[in-house]
Parts: sequence; structure tokens; C-alpha cells
Amino acid sequence: MVRALQTPDVGIGEAVRRTGLTSRAIRFYEESGLLQSMRTARRARRYDRATLDHLAFIGLARDAGLTIPQIRELLRLGEGQDEARRLRLQDLYRDRLSQLDAEREAVERSARAMGVPLMSRRPQLVAS
Repeated sequence: MVRALQTPDVGIGEAVRRTGLTSRAIRFYEESGLLQSMRTARRARRYDRATLDHLAFIGLARDAGLTIPQIRELLRLGEGQDEARRLRLQDLYRDRLSQLDAEREAVERSARAMGVPLMSRRPQLVAS
């Protein structure tokens, strides 16, 4: 069976280079069930283009503060449900921003109690 891929399967070192994630993180995401690698006869991990795309998405979602269960939920929505995924992602990001606002307010209260002034308002996000 011949597989048509945009890029050939790559090993974990190349996956690290392309995604900016560490090999440890990639193995963790695999162990967490967020992705699957193919294995060679010698059990070396191999990643196809779709898996590299998932890794890039996982990295961005983690940088945004989403949890592994939240990312798993988004990945389960699948490629065929782009609109549902986009809407759920917006909800998760809104929730995360609310959490960060609450944390910021707690830090500001603590800083005021110590007599240290901080920026009083969060900069407004510009919609694109």
C-alpha cells in the first residue's frame, strides 16, 4: 500500500525541530493519548504530517494555558467539525482569560497590601 503524504514521515528529532516542542513533551503527549506515532521495525517513533499538525496545535493550546483534558476534547472534535472546534476553542480561551483576570486581580490586591503599585488595567485585546 502506497501512502501519499505531503511530507515524508519524520523521526522525533525532526518533530522537535519542526514544532519547537521537546522530545519529552512529545512523548508525554503520546502517553497522554493526544496523538499516536507510527513505529519502525526497530520501534523508533515516526510522525506524519497530520501528527505534526496536531503537535503544533497542542503546543499552541498549552502555551495558551489549556489543560490536557481540554486539548483532548478539542482533538476529539476532529477535522470534520472545524466550526464546532473553533467555537469550543473560543469558549475555552474566554474561560482562560477570566481565570487570568482573577489571578491578576489577586496579585494586584497582594501588591497593594505590600505597598507596591502595579498596572491598574489589563490592556484591551484588539480584534482582528
